[in-house]
Amino acid sequence: MAVLLIAAVYITAVRILPLASSTDKKRVVVLDAGHGGSDSGKISVTGSLEKNLNLSITLELKTILEDAGYEVILTRKDEDGLYTEKDRNRKIADMKERCRIINESSADVVVSIHLNSFTDPKVNGAQVFYYKHSQDGKKLAQCIQESFRDNLNPDNKRIEKSNDSYYMLLNTKLPTVIAECGFLSNGEEAALIDTQEYRHNIAQAVFEGIENYYKKDSE
Repeated sequence: MAVLLIAAVYITAVRILPLASSTDKKRVVVLDAGHGGSDSGKISVTGSLEKNLNLSITLELKTILEDAGYEVILTRKDEDGLYTEKDRNRKIADMKERCRIINESSADVVVSIHLNSFTDPKVNGAQVFYYKHSQDGKKLAQCIQESFRDNLNPDNKRIEKSNDSYYMLLNTKLPTVIAECGFLSNGEEAALIDTQEYRHNIAQAVFEGIENYYKKDSE
């Protein structure tokens, strides 16, 4: 009798374990570090190049996501742009390659990391953009925007903003957002962004926004 009970428990356990693992779907995120190569992006009032800061934030975010069990796909892994020396229009070639990587991926969402600039040096604050016809993109943008406010700057009154002209938003099939993580034209914010600690905080804020998106998506 004891042998039969043990056998029954064993069989039940064998049946249950595959069921639990089969319901787990790995979350896949594409991270896009804006600019690169000959395209430096904006230049900070401190002299830092946007392309380098974007990559630093992206790599920080990659580590945080992977530590949390996500699979991460990068469009740009180093300081180089995604074009060849033969390309006449390097900017367009670069953007097409980024979109190709995204559209051929198995990802759920895409986050493109950028930094902003404006003629008025008083303007500051992170802001997230999404394609105006993408409801999932809007949800993701809202979650990241809320996280920016909660974790970086409670005084940031900016809200997520729709867009129908940005190349990447127009040419990707997945929910895609462009996270402008602060203004390099604002002295105070630029000085913060120059520090590794603040770039880590930016990455952590984006991560928490992504986490909240998945939580809301499963409700």
